[in-house]
Amino acid sequence: MRPSPSSTWLPHAIVRLAVRNRSSCHQDSSAPARSLANGVSGHAKTSHLHSLARPNVRPSTSLRALARYTQTRSMTAERKAFVIKQLKVSGKFLIYSYIIGGIILATVYVINEEVLERAYPTPAGWTYFTRSGYRNAKGREEPEAFAGGVVDWVATANRFKKVVRRLEDPRIDGEGLKEQARGAQGPERLTQTGYDITDKSDPWRRGYYEALMGAAKGAENLDGFLRDDTRGIVFPPDVVVGPSNSNPRPVPPRAQSAPLEENCSPAFDSPHHYYHKILTTEGFTRREIVQAALAYGDWLHSKHVLAQAAKAAHRRAVSVAVSSLEQPHAVVDGDTCAIKSDAPVVTPNVLLATQATGIYYAQISALDESLPILVSVLRARRSLPAPPPPEQQPEQAPAKKDPDSIVAWAKSAVLSLLYHPPFPPRGPSGDEQAVRTKASICEEAGVMANIGEILYVSSSPTDGLSWTRQAVDVAEDMYRASETDEEASRSCKQCLEVAMDNWVSMVTTLANKDRARKVGPTEEHNETEQDTAAVPVPVPASVPTSASVPASVPTLDSLAPEKPKNTSQQPTWIPSLWQASPPPSSSSSSPSSSTKPSSEIDWETEQALVNEKARAIKKMLRHDRFPKKGGAWVGLMLFN
Repeated sequence: MRPSPSSTWLPHAIVRLAVRNRSSCHQDSSAPARSLANGVSGHAKTSHLHSLARPNVRPSTSLRALARYTQTRSMTAERKAFVIKQLKVSGKFLIYSYIIGGIILATVYVINEEVLERAYPTPAGWTYFTRSGYRNAKGREEPEAFAGGVVDWVATANRFKKVVRRLEDPRIDGEGLKEQARGAQGPERLTQTGYDITDKSDPWRRGYYEALMGAAKGAENLDGFLRDDTRGIVFPPDVVVGPSNSNPRPVPPRAQSAPLEENCSPAFDSPHHYYHKILTTEGFTRREIVQAALAYGDWLHSKHVLAQAAKAAHRRAVSVAVSSLEQPHAVVDGDTCAIKSDAPVVTPNVLLATQATGIYYAQISALDESLPILVSVLRARRSLPAPPPPEQQPEQAPAKKDPDSIVAWAKSAVLSLLYHPPFPPRGPSGDEQAVRTKASICEEAGVMANIGEILYVSSSPTDGLSWTRQAVDVAEDMYRASETDEEASRSCKQCLEVAMDNWVSMVTTLANKDRARKVGPTEEHNETEQDTAAVPVPVPASVPTSASVPASVPTLDSLAPEKPKNTSQQPTWIPSLWQASPPPSSSSSSPSSSTKPSSEIDWETEQALVNEKARAIKKMLRHDRFPKKGGAWVGLMLFN
């Protein structure tokens, strides 16, 4: 039977107590503290009982007292309460900071979205994320939205692509889209065919068209770019290391390392995909199809290997433009694409398509086909009827500043922020009769500059210079007269810049030739002439003469540059470079360069005068009368 713990412990306890009493009796009070600390007396070496004895310590050094002195209190009650209070205060400040920061960021985001919505309205039927992606993509098309003034086409094109994908998804915004049979005709045989969107609302169709055109423009800018699949970064093709690029261009400093060709894939879809989808979609207007076909043809021309496809795209634009006319063959010659002299009606779509086709023929050096088209366009524009007079509204007295009216205006302004802004109405379709407005006169100046370019490189540099000078005068005068007309101002500004650049290049080339001719035909000066020539003159094709031009096309003699007539849209005199003041009633004694032979003109003096004229025009065009839309660039960079 196993003894109980108490019976086992009792004898040992009695023995310890006896040994302890005996040790305390025989212990010398002067014994060293080391023996007490070791717990053994001098007699303990020979006695077994002495080995079980414990040290005899003083009553003040009990175990409880020793524990109290050896333990340290790391935190008092007061310190603990202080730390807890500080943690609570810090947590409150941190939470409040996050809340205030979130409110500020949300406010900036809302203001940014509201400003973009006012600048680039979106259809009300779209979902929020589709509308947000569309207006942000439209805002990113402007170079001013970026600090460096360079558009980030990777982000912009991907945003347009997402918008198109959401609009074509029947579960999101594409409910009711009808697929068409594949194999629709177009400039290129592609597998992708557009949808039938005739059942959609007009704002939905217009927004879908803008999204497709934005994606196509982004695809043009990213054509040939590659994406590194291992890192998700887009690179231009000339820096990719691989068999197809034996001499890659070094990447810019502080940029990512160049990728390997085997790890790359195309960064974006081909422009064929989007342009062909537009051209085969049912529901777009003729104006939209004409613009898409011309943009498609320009891109095909830039590839230099798809000449036939580019020509087919431009001809398709002409055929779509005349399809709205009752007698299309009576307006445009189907073989030459020139506007006939006895055309009963000319529409803006016809003028746009034929002029773009003529410029395309000039770009491919087919001057014998380009010049008749441009001359016919110029004659057709000069023959356009005047616009109808605007309806005169009765003059209203200026409203007095009433405090109640000011409060009502402020109230309506605040409430307007809570409502979706209306989508702008559709502009002219382009199928109506064209009229001769200020913008149309500026377009005439652009056509005259194109004709002057062709004449300069083909038959007569002096005649080309005269046409270009007259184009500058007309565009400058119309720009000064269209301070309140945004469309005319932008058109005149563009035509004036192009014509002025051509004029400077032509005069610079002629001055260099005249300078080399005066010095002498030495080999050194011939090399200098080739290096300093501003415009290289290519080997021109044959320019059509009056005998070779069809009867339906006007000749250059009938459309020679002349001073504009006295109309409400043109002044009686256009300032010329060789006539510093308006000419008097009698003939001017200082002849212009157009009446002098080319060998008698001091081209160095003319170059100085033209450069001074160019500086004055650039100074005038530096200020934009109508700034571009947008402006919420901080929000664009923060949230997108």
